[in-house]
Amino acid sequence: MAEGRFTNPVVASLAGVKDFFAKQELAHRYSEDDRADGKTILITGANSGLGFALAVAFAERGGKVIMAGRSSIPEAGERIKKISGNENVEMRYLDLSKIETIHRFVESLSSDEVTLDICILNAAAALPGSRKTESGQDELFLVNYLSNVILTQLLLKKTVFKRQDAAPPRN
Repeated sequence: MAEGRFTNPVVASLAGVKDFFAKQELAHRYSEDDRADGKTILITGANSGLGFALAVAFAERGGKVIMAGRSSIPEAGERIKKISGNENVEMRYLDLSKIETIHRFVESLSSDEVTLDICILNAAAALPGSRKTESGQDELFLVNYLSNVILTQLLLKKTVFKRQDAAPPRN
């Protein structure tokens, strides 16, 4: 058995249930006064819905926003610039249903020497049924899970994330 905090699985399970139902304090509540000045934020699926709202909020707070999406390029980015008054917004093409576009996207960030402070993986697909992609994967599985894993791993591998210390990032 692996060494750890608990001596057996029953104790670990009971502790997990207790922790789940216990009241927890929030570390920090964000307010309208919190700023993103000097931060670079990547948001996938930022051309509509929640991703668009997040892009507007970070742009209004002074962040450099990189919107990743497969449609509404550059219209959505221009709308955010207009709404937020922040010109430091850009849109980049990323289709999470096509694995090769993930590789090209990360290569473009790396070649442009972009470093990220925040990465919000918001893009998702909601289809009425199963559909295969070019790579042979189910589209829901690929877009909603596997592509996010691939994107994160490539971003970590290319060290696109800013690091506060010399230790390598965790996978």
